[in-house]
Amino acid sequence: FRSLAEVNPLPPPVVKDLERAAPKIQGGVDWFYFELLPALQAQDLANCRKSLGSGTQGAYVSPLESEIVFPLNQLSSANVEADEDGWLTAITDFQVAMSDISDLVGSAEWVDAMKGWKRGKEALNRILKDINDR
Repeated sequence: FRSLAEVNPLPPPVVKDLERAAPKIQGGVDWFYFELLPALQAQDLANCRKSLGSGTQGAYVSPLESEIVFPLNQLSSANVEADEDGWLTAITDFQVAMSDISDLVGSAEWVDAMKGWKRGKEALNRILKDINDR
């Protein structure tokens, strides 16, 4: 029995980029779990907007974009098999979930916003599990 890493290891350019991007991605995942999730659970609109980015925050890029989406897109561009590996779909699914959450918290639909958070979590888990397994 051979592991996924033995059968299909990450390409060297991805490994190199991952070494640089890993702390940033970890910071974004921490933000997702320890800032956004508690804000959703507390129905705290201001902190949700801080996590998700919002026009009311001024010219502000969400930490989820800058710490998760941007670095994962860079890793995907270094991985010639990103589409086949499901990375591109997972990143898109995460972005859609974050956009949905932003819309839902704006209209105080907190239950559905939590469902969006769970969809975002599933998307993140797909790509990060694949990276970790390899």
